[in-house]
Amino acid sequence: MSRKTGDSFSPITVEPATYPQAQAYPQSNGEPLYVARVGVAEMESEMSDDSVCLLKECSSGCKMACKSIRQVKEFVKDKKLESILDRYKDKHEKIEQEVIAQLGEHGKHDEEPSAMAKMFSWVDTEIKMLMNADAHKISKIMMDGCNMGIQSVSEYINKYTGADEDSVNTAKKLVKTEEDFMEEMKAFV
Repeated sequence: MSRKTGDSFSPITVEPATYPQAQAYPQSNGEPLYVARVGVAEMESEMSDDSVCLLKECSSGCKMACKSIRQVKEFVKDKKLESILDRYKDKHEKIEQEVIAQLGEHGKHDEEPSAMAKMFSWVDTEIKMLMNADAHKISKIMMDGCNMGIQSVSEYINKYTGADEDSVNTAKKLVKTEEDFMEEMKAFV
């Protein structure tokens, strides 16, 4: 989205289903480009909505990561692995606190992940841990979780293109944390 400071309306590229009043302009590739004049307040509202959605997904990811780490910790016998798990649980909790503060700036509050997602994660981890609870298995479970987190948060960054810079930076920080966590888990597989 682009806007000129001081204008009450700005032209932006839009989806025609979202803005039926949009004008179609042909592009060199033959595809139409839809442009609408959108009020600044409406643009800011869309930005806020995308920011809130992205932040809520980050919050959910942090909660799920912390829950999984707590769940596997009871099986950990390797002190080095335990130390790494503690450090990354702390990092996820710190990011979650940043997310909660940013949601508050948007007048929103933090929410819990869906009951179904929590239950599936818990059952999946418990079954894997009952089969073999060594450092190798724990690190593989954590790496699987990191990979899911990297993929889902990256997908949400791409989906919520109207999110503000702070929200996107927080999401990218979460992705980087997952990448770093995964890298450290490789020593145990």
